[in-house]
Formats: sequence, C-alpha cells, structure tokens
Amino acid sequence: MSRLMLDQEDEISFLFGPWGAVTSATAVEQIRSGGRKYFVRLPDGTRTEIQVIESAGAKRLYAHCGWTGANGLDDVPTIGS
Repeated sequence: MSRLMLDQEDEISFLFGPWGAVTSATAVEQIRSGGRKYFVRLPDGTRTEIQVIESAGAKRLYAHCGWTGANGLDDVPTIGS
C-alpha cells in the first residue's frame, strides 16, 4: 500500500497500491475475514501488516509502528485531501 485518500473528517476512504484501489470499508472486511492482507512500509524501511482495531465504536485501519505505538499509516502519503 503506497497511498491513502482521506475524507472530509480526515478518515481513510481509499487505499492505493500496485493492485489498484480499494475502499477502507472493503479493506476492513477483507482483513477481518482473513481474505486479504495489506502491508505498509514504515519510515525506518520495515514493512508491517495493516490491522483492524476498534476505537470509539468504529473499526479503523492501523499499522503498528515499533515501540512508539504510533499508527504507521500517519506517515503514508495522501492524495486528493
């Protein structure tokens, strides 16, 4: 996964990669069902798997970023926002 598109609330709406584009809702369902895995390259060059977490009653995409616990998706370039 190389790019994200955010909506007006700065929530992820699309993921983009060499496979094309997928909505965040589709990615959440694919990850939760085990049907697909998505990965992101972190600033230190390591690759980590994107996970689904529940936060404030909503399912969100998250990529664990080392010992800091930061969301690695925060550093992914965005388009159209």
